[in-house]
Amino acid sequence: MQTYYKTAKIYGTRRALFRVPTRDRGNVFMSVAQGLEEPGKRAVVEVDALKFLKLWRDDRSYFSHLAKLEPSGWKQDDKFHWAEDGFSDGECNPVPLAELKCSLHPPTTLGSTRLSAILNRFALRQQPSELSVNFDNGITRTIWLLAYGAPVFPIECEYQYAELLCQYAGTEHRQIKTVTELTDGLIGV
Repeated sequence: MQTYYKTAKIYGTRRALFRVPTRDRGNVFMSVAQGLEEPGKRAVVEVDALKFLKLWRDDRSYFSHLAKLEPSGWKQDDKFHWAEDGFSDGECNPVPLAELKCSLHPPTTLGSTRLSAILNRFALRQQPSELSVNFDNGITRTIWLLAYGAPVFPIECEYQYAELLCQYAGTEHRQIKTVTELTDGLIGV
């Protein structure tokens, strides 16, 4: 993983630290904490910012309207300053990764008339399924990263969603690591 930096104990908790490059703010630090859940249940996927933004903009979820804004609009968000403050702490207090859930939906249909039904049968065979992304936590952190030009950044998700997220928005390296692997320091650089 190109943004993985190291594993460290911060405030008594083992964390995997990520050094995320940005165009406008230099490197910023993020982390994911070792949890008490079943090992291998949570994963980290590095996403390509442009692919992820396209995926999010194409989505119809509750917060997808934020994805359609430009950086100047993101910077006007009511909570944007919180992300600004959080990222300013650097390596000693890294910002938690955004958390996502994903789901796969059949392609959109064209309507309910008889002609539409015929066209839908053909179109559904030609169109790929649509991936939907839903934030559990971390929208403001994500728009901050996008606004300041991070080309790649890590996202936390349940392991069952990691392959889909990697397929639709992952970097060319397409690596998935469990939180356990990362926090136990079991990965190479």
